[in-house]
Amino acid sequence: MENLPIDMIQITASTYRRLWGERFYLIQLGFLPFMVAWLNFVVVNVVDPDVTLLRRGLWMLPSVLAEGWLVAQFLRTVLVGERWPMVAPRPLPRPVPASIMGRIRGVLGGIILYTLCSLMISAAVGGLFTIFPELLATPTEQAVVPLGGSSIALAFLVFSVFQFRLFFLHVPMIVNGSFVTYLSMTHRPIINVQMVGVWMAVQVPLLAVIFILLQPLIAIGQGDSILSFAIFLIVSGFSVIGQMLLAILGSTAIAQVITPRLFHRNKN
Repeated sequence: MENLPIDMIQITASTYRRLWGERFYLIQLGFLPFMVAWLNFVVVNVVDPDVTLLRRGLWMLPSVLAEGWLVAQFLRTVLVGERWPMVAPRPLPRPVPASIMGRIRGVLGGIILYTLCSLMISAAVGGLFTIFPELLATPTEQAVVPLGGSSIALAFLVFSVFQFRLFFLHVPMIVNGSFVTYLSMTHRPIINVQMVGVWMAVQVPLLAVIFILLQPLIAIGQGDSILSFAIFLIVSGFSVIGQMLLAILGSTAIAQVITPRLFHRNKN
C-alpha cells in the first residue's frame, strides 16, 4: 500500500461525485432503510429519551441493520457494477452460479460485519461513559474526571486511530476481497492514520452542512407543543438521512483507498 500513495483531495472529490452521480439511484435504494431507521429513531427517543448510550446501541439495532444493507448495496454498485434490484434467474440453476453466490456472500457478510462493528463501538463507548459518567459532563457542571477514566478514554482514542482499519472490515467482505490481504496491507500505523484523514475529509463538509441546517430547527422546536413534536420528526428525519449519507461517504472513501490495492496485491 505504501507503493500506491493516497491522494486525499482526489478521493474526497471522487467520493462526492459518485454520490451525486448516483443520487436518483440512492433515493430509490435508501427509501426503505430510511423509513426503518427513522421510525426506530423516533420510537427510541419518544419511549426513553434519556436512555444510556449502551442501551441505545442495542435499541437502534434495526437502524444499524438497515444502514448496513444500504452501505453494502451501494458499494456493490459503485465497485462491482451490480445495481439493486437484481433479479435471480428462474428456475435457479444448480449449482448456483459463482456470480450469484459472490453477491450473496458480499452483501450478507458486509451487513453482518457492519452491524458487529457498530455494536462493538456502541458497547465500548457506552460502557466507558457508563463507568465514568463524568466524561459526559458539560463545562458548566465542572465535573472532575477520574484519572482512570481519562486514561481509558485516551487509550481508546489512540487504539481507534492506529487500528482504524478494524472499523471497515465490511468493505473487503462486500467486494469479496481477502481479509488476510486487507489486514496485511493495513497493519502499519501510518496507513491507518491516512485512512482516518480520508474518512474525516469526506465527513466534515457534510457534518457542517447538517449542523447549519438543523440548528435553527432545533432552536425553534423547544417545548412540548404539537409544533415542537412536528419539528422533532423533521429533525429526526434529517438526522437519519445525514447519518446514512455519512456512512455511505465514509465506506465509499475507504473503499476507494483499499480496493485498488487489495486487488493489486491479490494479482501479485
